[in-house]
Amino acid sequence: MEAPGSEGVTSAFRRVALLALSAAIFAAPAAALTLDECARPVAVHGEEYGHTDLTGGLVLWGYRWTNQGAAEDMNLADCRAGEMLSARLMSHGMTEPIPYDRRERAAGAMTALLDGSMSFITLDRVAVAMGDIRVPVERTALTDEPCACAALYPGARDDLAPYGGAR
Repeated sequence: MEAPGSEGVTSAFRRVALLALSAAIFAAPAAALTLDECARPVAVHGEEYGHTDLTGGLVLWGYRWTNQGAAEDMNLADCRAGEMLSARLMSHGMTEPIPYDRRERAAGAMTALLDGSMSFITLDRVAVAMGDIRVPVERTALTDEPCACAALYPGARDDLAPYGGAR
């Protein structure tokens, strides 16, 4: 049983407690994003997977799509330069005139590049290596921060729209 007139004290205490809790929540640093959290479904028929840090601001991940055709891409982003390379490793029933699968050749080319010093990995060198084995490559400027960049190199480019989570 509460003492007469204590309702106001209890109510005020609750408000102060809620304000303190809210302030603590907003002041706490956000939990760091991990590469494991970057593996995710994309739309209904796609997924991103295998996010890897190649050091020096470079991140690598795969993307596969299956819906009335199938495709698999290797994506390499330079988080610091704000550039991305996407290589179509396999395509069947998409837009290509003849289906192809160059995943094994691409794995061999990437292994050869990675056997040297990591400082030799650049978007240009990967583009040349993929071109040598006839893997179509597209280079683009990043407009949004990829998940792996947000996890490993947060804020590397302040001109990119911050990673916003699963879409």
